[in-house]
Amino acid sequence: MSSSKRNSDHGGLRAARPTGGAGAGGNRFRVGRVEPVSVPHGGGGDDWHRYVLENGRNSITGLRRGSLRQVTDHARRLARDLNERHDSPRALRWTAASPARKK
Repeated sequence: MSSSKRNSDHGGLRAARPTGGAGAGGNRFRVGRVEPVSVPHGGGGDDWHRYVLENGRNSITGLRRGSLRQVTDHARRLARDLNERHDSPRALRWTAASPARKK
C-alpha cells in the first residue's frame, strides 16, 4: 500500500515536519504532538488519539485509545525507549558505508 493511500485512510494525516534541534545530530526522538482523532475503522470507543514522535529527520505516527494524558504518557515512554535503544553500546549502526554482511 502506498504512503499516500495509508495517509488518506487516517483522515488526511501528513508527515510531521522536522523540528531541528532535537538533540545531538538530530537523533533524539521527542513527542511532536498528540491530538484527538475519529475512531479508526474497526475500533471501539470514542477516545482515540494520534501521536507523532519526531527526531528532526524522521517521524513515527501511532494511534492509541485512551485519554489525552494516557496517550501522551505512552508517547513519551516510546520516545524514551527509542532514545535509550539508540544510545545503547549494543545498538547496530548500519550506514551506506558499512561493509556488506557476510553469509
